Amino acid sequence: MLRVPGLLLVFLAPVTQVSSNLKRDKLSVTSKIGETASLTCELTQDASYIHWYKHQKGTAPRHLLYYDVYYSKTKFDSGINEAKYSVYKVTGRSYTFAILTVEDSDSGMYYCAVWEKHVGWKKVFGEGTKLMVAPRDRNLAADISPKPTIFLPSIAEINHHKTGTYLSLLEKFFPDVINVYWKEKNSNRFLPSQQGNTMKTADMYMQFSWLTVAENSVDKEHICVVIHEKNRGGTEQEILFPSVNEVCPMIKLGLNTYLGLFLGLQ
Repeated sequence: MLRVPGLLLVFLAPVTQVSSNLKRDKLSVTSKIGETASLTCELTQDASYIHWYKHQKGTAPRHLLYYDVYYSKTKFDSGINEAKYSVYKVTGRSYTFAILTVEDSDSGMYYCAVWEKHVGWKKVFGEGTKLMVAPRDRNLAADISPKPTIFLPSIAEINHHKTGTYLSLLEKFFPDVINVYWKEKNSNRFLPSQQGNTMKTADMYMQFSWLTVAENSVDKEHICVVIHEKNRGGTEQEILFPSVNEVCPMIKLGLNTYLGLFLGLQ
């Protein structure tokens, strides 16, 4: 949905160093009570051992186990229930960390880590995946991906400030773990943007994100990138915004007519 308004009304990882040998983790994995949750750790280079940690708010990160890649064996820390976790190689340099018979107490952040030579044999971590534990009656097969409504700059803002603010309202998603970035079309460089707090509405969540486009970029189209576990067709949803220069004629011509031209539907 697109609107043109007159006015626009982490969690810290256990270490600061993120491994270049670990691909970007999924933001979250949601599992029902009693099910098995599978978290993936993907390496970009070979490693001898892979470690897994659990971190819950208000507690220190806890080392759970490490996996010996060469011998395909798992070594558990003292006091860890060996029937609770399983590690196995999927393919190539991809490994799965499975949490069996999920309980509420399993919720939290999970990190894989490896020792890296190029940083002086320091243990460095992936960005982490948050395990969300849902009740048995939660319908995770429903469409619970973020639903976008976009707001375009007002003519007053464009005329008086020579800038334009795009706003994306994301609604009716679950879980609450979400990342939103902005970039110019055909560019991979993320731009400075603002994020509102994630708010709960009934049993779903919503969030605002907005980008103010400077005068030297008003002729460029922009994209809002939404990363969420339940996005359809992958982990990224891209929302295209017309250039600020196109907004004024869009309003004057009439929104429906212009959208047809912009989207190539007429």
